[in-house]
Amino acid sequence: MLLLLLTLVSVQTEQCGLCHPEERVQFEASIHSQELIMCSDCHGGNPDTVSVDDAHKGDFRNLKEREEIPGHCASCHSDPQKMRVYNLPTDQYALYKISHHGISLAAGNTDAAVCTDCHGTHGILKSSDPESRVYVRNVPATCGQCHARPDEAASGDHESSPLGDYLKSVHGRELLEQGNTNAPDCSRCHGIHGATPPGVGDVGRMCGNCHTSALRAFRDSPHAAAMIEAGIPECIACHENHATETSDYHDLAEICLDCHDQDSPQHDTGKKMEVLFARAQDEVDKARQVIEEAQSIP
Repeated sequence: MLLLLLTLVSVQTEQCGLCHPEERVQFEASIHSQELIMCSDCHGGNPDTVSVDDAHKGDFRNLKEREEIPGHCASCHSDPQKMRVYNLPTDQYALYKISHHGISLAAGNTDAAVCTDCHGTHGILKSSDPESRVYVRNVPATCGQCHARPDEAASGDHESSPLGDYLKSVHGRELLEQGNTNAPDCSRCHGIHGATPPGVGDVGRMCGNCHTSALRAFRDSPHAAAMIEAGIPECIACHENHATETSDYHDLAEICLDCHDQDSPQHDTGKKMEVLFARAQDEVDKARQVIEEAQSIP
């Protein structure tokens, strides 16, 4: 309660909200407001005057130029002294600059994502807040602002785009339909501020962060070295990337044909594996039935 009162008192000492009431409402609910970071801390100017001209004089910054936003946010978020009390990392701006977003922005593409596209502007919330744009279950929609077809949001037709593929994937269903927050959102595979698609040789490592036993089995297989040498991205060659799905044993031989010829030794192995999996599944079903019958005996 004391923090809330201090925040309200501090906000009221700046007059910016008289002309910017919508921004003020958003700001008062933000983490910056809670930490007593005020409008003038970002925008400069004279926050004590009620004159529009005087408020926008001096060191006033409107921050409308997108290319200046990452550096401006970094003026605090890259400062170890300022971030120390929050235990927040200070290397995120450095990571951003080597990300696809940062590189694209530096090359002159002002449509590339900057801090405010993901975190918001005045209403920035903690990532742990379910209302935050970067809360784990909201990340796909946030990334989808750019990584989706323009017509998808209006039509609800999510096809053939990173967002559309993710929504129908096993990862997307687990996170958004089942509420499993351990399921990967976009950032778990691409990174956060240093967002960059994993390359050949790194895909397996990335997937192995969750699928440890599958990674060990893959590395012991003849596929691992051969796929990397051939420049084939490991796991996603069979499971897809954004449209990730588990492989049904009924489709093993068909999947093998993506790389191997029809009726090749590898394709024959795939067909044999299908038969073995089918037999194993049949035995599991029989065992389950026996257990259910035994449990039903009074």
